[in-house]
Amino acid sequence: MNSSSESFGMDSERIFHRSPLVIAAGLAGNMAYTEADEVRNKRQDEKKLMQNLNDRLAVYISRVRTLETENKALRESLKKKEKVFNSEPLKATYQVEIDETKKRLQATNKENAELKVQVVSIEDQLVKQRSVNLSVCLLIYLSHSVHIYLSIYLSITFCLYLSLYLSQYMSASLY
Repeated sequence: MNSSSESFGMDSERIFHRSPLVIAAGLAGNMAYTEADEVRNKRQDEKKLMQNLNDRLAVYISRVRTLETENKALRESLKKKEKVFNSEPLKATYQVEIDETKKRLQATNKENAELKVQVVSIEDQLVKQRSVNLSVCLLIYLSHSVHIYLSIYLSITFCLYLSLYLSQYMSASLY
């Protein structure tokens, strides 16, 4: 025997010289063990996840119940305060002021409408007055133009008569 097999003894020779079927069976068993571990780990993870979700749901439900209780207490408190606080005297106190303000608002709206009618009337008068002013300006311009044309006509006529007179006078003095 060699030295390595001596140190392990006789059984070690048998271990090293196993048949391929024995080795394959060992590997298959090893793989089955690994797959079982994976499945077990997955289920443990799922279990932890479910526990976490259940805990979160329980906290949520507890919070909802607490808020519902607080809401109910607030509603009851509000009803009590509404019974204790009577708003009618306060409403009556301010109702007079509200009515007076409404009357003033209506009067102001009426006055505003009347002023708008006056503004429209004044604007119409302004348009008419501008038309009259334009007509007067046109007449004044035309009258000045007529005066100018008349003056020019008279000047030309005078010059013609003067030249005619002078030409007759000159022709009479020449004879």
